[in-house]
Amino acid sequence: MERIDYEPRSKAQRVFLKRDLEDIYDVCLFGSSGSGKTAALIISSMGPQKDGSLLVDRPEYRALFLRRESVLLQRSGLIDAAHTWYRRFYPGVTYNKVEKVFTFPSGAKITFGGCEEDKDKEKYKGFTELHAVIFEELTQFSQAIYDFICSRLRTTTSIPLRVRSSTNPGDREEEWVLNRYKYWITKCAVTLDKDIEAAYGQTLYYWFNQDKLEFSTAKNNNKCFSICGVETFINDIQSKNSDFMAASINDPILRAQLVDGMWGLKAGSGNYFKESDFIQVPDGVSDSVKIRYWDKACSGEEGDYLAGMLVSHSIKQSKSYFTIENLILKKATPAEVKAIIFDTAMKDGKAVYIGFEQEPGSSGKELMNLYEVELSRNGFRVIVDQKRESKVNRASSVIPLVKDGQVQFVSGPCTSEMFNQLVNFPSGKNDDAVDCLTGAVHLLRSRLPKPSKIQQKSYAEMVGTFQMQDGMRHN
Repeated sequence: MERIDYEPRSKAQRVFLKRDLEDIYDVCLFGSSGSGKTAALIISSMGPQKDGSLLVDRPEYRALFLRRESVLLQRSGLIDAAHTWYRRFYPGVTYNKVEKVFTFPSGAKITFGGCEEDKDKEKYKGFTELHAVIFEELTQFSQAIYDFICSRLRTTTSIPLRVRSSTNPGDREEEWVLNRYKYWITKCAVTLDKDIEAAYGQTLYYWFNQDKLEFSTAKNNNKCFSICGVETFINDIQSKNSDFMAASINDPILRAQLVDGMWGLKAGSGNYFKESDFIQVPDGVSDSVKIRYWDKACSGEEGDYLAGMLVSHSIKQSKSYFTIENLILKKATPAEVKAIIFDTAMKDGKAVYIGFEQEPGSSGKELMNLYEVELSRNGFRVIVDQKRESKVNRASSVIPLVKDGQVQFVSGPCTSEMFNQLVNFPSGKNDDAVDCLTGAVHLLRSRLPKPSKIQQKSYAEMVGTFQMQDGMRHN
């Protein structure tokens, strides 16, 4: 490594870049935040070689550097960091801002891009010959995206093919990344099923056998691939980094992932909500205040759920209870959303409040106004939730109620998916049910009438009481 103009600042960076010199096919640098992973990844994208040269010295060299969201290439500072490092090695490197392509003096090119959804991978079909693919924050990419992009790796030259990635534990796609690099992971909240114990930075080999990957410490044949995981920690570059980071992160799960490099918190489940803490009841509660809270999504089968949760607030022996009486979870198109919301309102009746989370920006406000006006015109009571706190803070306010047995549920067709989202929060792929529950409880506690005010009243009297109290609140 002394023959290139960079001295790695940590053991993990040295091991990671050494694997470039050895032409290892797949190397992932993972662990805690703030340990120099991005700098190592940028250096690696130029392809350090044993003779002291870089692969970008070769005019035919092509590499693709990916973040999940393309807008974050600039906002995260990745492009600026690439400018700094590339120009340190090659002052004559140029950058096309529109195409997001760095061109080196030899003619070699490194393209930066994003791939947010599985369908977005199709735009990389035109990359017919890539020599390196680099993923930053690998746990943000689905395995389908990873597999497709890596299929673009091919060459008619002697340039070695390489996959390089970095990531912190956690995020929505942690499970497959954890399973792929489990042999090198030492910090995990769940037991890992390892048939091999790999030493720190040890190279393994893998191949396909009857539609599954097999890993070994030795080559199986000439068709096997080399792979290595390198674990890094927050104090690798500067001592007491962990103390500083720990003091600035309040969320215990995020702290464990970013500071301690802990994997498997999503797989361990129940770190926020545990299914066993929710009390099942046979029926809804009649003497209660009810709200149907909507988390609107209209991106079809590939997006989030349209979620509408009916939650009631009742009081027993001076203690509040919140009951999830019904849940709608549907992958809806934009054309279906409005019809579902209005049909559900008719079935629930006018004694049930309707709550919406207002999306940020003027368009979200305008859309909410349309729903509010039309539903109110038909006699329904609409509450707009102008959410000003994070999902985690909202959830944290509900957790004590759940643990105290004050949150109940009536089993229904969507119960299984509801608990899947609750238990895997905040690392799960979907959290629509979480948003509905926390939003409904927030409005029931802070903006709607107390149950004691409407107990023993008739349906008509309940509607009148709601209208009167809501009107007094807005005057």
